Parts: sequence; C-alpha cells; structure tokens
Amino acid sequence: MRIPSPSPLRRAPLAVGALLAVLLPACSDRGGRTAEAPRVATRVVSLAPSLTETLFVLGAEEVVLAVTSHCDRPPAAKEKPHVGDVTQLSLERIAGLEPDLVLVNSVAHVEMLAPLAARVPVRFVPTDDIPQVLDAVVAVGEAVGRGAAAAALRSRLEEEVAARRAGADDRSGTRVLFVVQRDPFFVAGPGSYVDQLLDVLGYANAADGLARPWPNVSAEALLEMAPDVLVDAAIGVDEADPLAYWERFESLPAVRTGRVHRMRDDVVVRPGPAIAEALDALDRSIAPEDG
Repeated sequence: MRIPSPSPLRRAPLAVGALLAVLLPACSDRGGRTAEAPRVATRVVSLAPSLTETLFVLGAEEVVLAVTSHCDRPPAAKEKPHVGDVTQLSLERIAGLEPDLVLVNSVAHVEMLAPLAARVPVRFVPTDDIPQVLDAVVAVGEAVGRGAAAAALRSRLEEEVAARRAGADDRSGTRVLFVVQRDPFFVAGPGSYVDQLLDVLGYANAADGLARPWPNVSAEALLEMAPDVLVDAAIGVDEADPLAYWERFESLPAVRTGRVHRMRDDVVVRPGPAIAEALDALDRSIAPEDG
C-alpha cells in the first residue's frame, strides 16, 4: 500500500490550502502574468489521484491528457501517459502536451509548476477532508463541463455519508489508532480524512487529542493513547502476522487483545469520490470478524 499523491504527511496546513484555493485559479509567473483557463477545459493534466478519479467518475476521461504514476483508480487511469509522481514532475512533458488546465491538490506541485505559470493554467483543488472532496467534485465537474453530473455525484456522496452516519452504532467507547508510517510513527490525527471516516462510523480516534491532522508521534505518546484497536496502514510492510511488529508494545490494549489489523487498501487514505468504499474498508479493518 502507498499513501496517495500527495502524501498527507507532505501537505501544507489547511489554512494555506484554503488561501491558495482562492488565489490560484491560475498561477502567476514572476512578472505577474498568468495563463487563463478556458471556460470549459478539454485538455487536462491531473496531478492528483483523487482528482483523476473524480474526472473518470464524472465521465470526463476523454479530456485527460496525462496523470501521475500514482493515479491508479479506476484501472483505466493507469493507461494514461505519466508526467511524474509525488516528488518530481516533468515540466517539459507537461508543457509539450499543451494542456488548457492542470489540476493539483498539492501546494508542492503548485510550486513545482511555477516556471510554467505564464503558459499553463493551474487550478489548486484541495481534497484533504470530506467537505473539500465534495467541493472538489463540483469544482472539477464545472471546469470540464460536467456541472450537472458533478452536482448529482455530490448529492449522492452526501446521502451516502449521511446514511452511514445515521445507521452507525455508537462505538465511541472503542478507541482506534490509525498508523500511516512506522519509525518514525505518523498517525491520523484530528481533522484528517481518516478521523472523519471514523466519526461517521461511530468510532473514537485515539489520536484526537493531538494538534495536527497527520502528526508524528513518539513511542511514548503512542503508548499513552492506549488504543483498543490499532490499524496499521504503514507503507512498504508485508507481514503475514500483523501482530509481529507490534508485540513489542505489549501494554497497548489493542496488542493485549489481538486487535491489531493491517490495512492494505489505500482508498482509506485517499480522499476522493470513493467515500462509501473507504468507509467499508475502514470498518472491515477495525472489526474484520464482522466483515
């Protein structure tokens, strides 16, 4: 499993993202010139897996010229040409495609694209949490002339979330810790997409007392959180026994009761239109015996 591009550990704070969303319908070059996006974009480069998936769900795959190597949902997205990944973009390849819109959800990608600002319109569309995902559906849909489909999709996603919330048992007595990286530890904190999914499902986030959405925590802090369930979604881990690594933390309630589970589906850490699928995957990872 890998964290989708851009990694939540690399994202700027939401306040910065919100500001850029207002200021960046297009990027300025050093001289203040901007490349203006057309009313309806027909040649789009998508540099965010969540935005790529949204384009495909809206039936706008034909306008997609290229994507990143991490854009793998739906499978058809993998067939599009690649122009880079989380850490490196080919500006020459992007410029050569002559897009009339480049979609990003990473401040880092906005900065990488600055040399093309006078030639290529760049739209920053944040997707850090459920409300932003819903807004992104509408923003992307309107940008490519799929406004009606986007409105319908947003309505359906809102209904799915509301139905799951209404139907969820109150399991707030079960404290869940969602780990996205080991050594050092990074976890899903308050305000993160995973935190919101846990809330919809009725669970408590064991990391809810921390200060950031994706904080780095010490082993001591991890022990203090004392989760009842630990979901290990760490990258690059392929262990047959999910308890093998965590047995060193034998005082954790989750370890003592054997409620340590591997999460191999990155849909849970990829805010996008597959919210219902993310909820199902997370619920199964917390209580696999019920799945």
